[in-house]
Amino acid sequence: MALYATAKCQKAHDPLAIARNKTTALANAIKIDWANPPSYSYTRTENSCDHYIVTFQCHRTAFISSERLLPLDAKAAKKALSINYDILPQRSFLNINTDSVLVSLGEAEWENQNKNDLWLVSALVTTMGSIRISMAKSFDDRVVRSRIKSHGLRGECPGGHECHFETWIFYTLFEGPCLRQAIINSCDGSGDERYHINACDWVNLPPENYRDAVEKEYEYVSTHSRHDYSLYSTGEKRPWPGNLRCSQYYKWAWKTCRDPTGPRFDDMARCTFRTPILRDGEPLSTTVFIKQDRRGKRKRSAGGMKKPQPMDFKVDIVYGFDGVDADGRIVFREPGRT
Repeated sequence: MALYATAKCQKAHDPLAIARNKTTALANAIKIDWANPPSYSYTRTENSCDHYIVTFQCHRTAFISSERLLPLDAKAAKKALSINYDILPQRSFLNINTDSVLVSLGEAEWENQNKNDLWLVSALVTTMGSIRISMAKSFDDRVVRSRIKSHGLRGECPGGHECHFETWIFYTLFEGPCLRQAIINSCDGSGDERYHINACDWVNLPPENYRDAVEKEYEYVSTHSRHDYSLYSTGEKRPWPGNLRCSQYYKWAWKTCRDPTGPRFDDMARCTFRTPILRDGEPLSTTVFIKQDRRGKRKRSAGGMKKPQPMDFKVDIVYGFDGVDADGRIVFREPGRT
């Protein structure tokens, strides 16, 4: 038996308020799995710099950038996490006649557009109705493709109105603090932490302020603080900092840590990721029916500005997420589901 639903609306709605109420309710259901928090890691290896002579087996250098969520209190987590959505619109129908017409929802293809993001993160609706944010098992888990089904849904488009269906596909968005590290392993393959350099601790000026130096000069400056500029006159180029005396190291550190056009790993408050919310392997979505009144001109206010008629824009929520119950659990409204 074909599923069937007809959307009817008795009064005008504010579409922005509807969207805000829905995303707020979803945001209140988010729970972070702090035992397995989302993380990011990227490693690039290169031949070691010729200017930095190390033991023969250390001929490769690994450049490692990583981010990981740290436990946040409830207030900080609520500020950092939010819900937004992609809109998947369908073709509009303009009813130029007097009688109403039923408009059918068609099927559509959708694919997660953030598949190239290096964050390992998943957002899943649990059996208890919460949204659990945790680390994904692999990068393959983040590539989501889905066919948005019609389920026989129809909306009534009144005469003189332009109508269309659209699907809202919900995402979690994180913008806040986390542990960020830019590590240079000058002896790739060795587990000895003596070769590990926390790059952001040693970079402070653009690379053009530095020069190559002889070994003796490195030994002279290596005991001084990286922030001690008193050894050099204004404008004088100084040797690369002791731990980054290879220009290859310093340039990567600058680009990763402090370059205004780079990821700014020196700033622990700049972490961000965006991932779709999934329920039973499918994106969490809501189907919306939009009706816009095209029957006449809009009235003008006293200042001459056009003023919308009360029935100019209407939104019907006909399928999908329907809010939360008294216990804070997500409630869904679907044809055939109670």
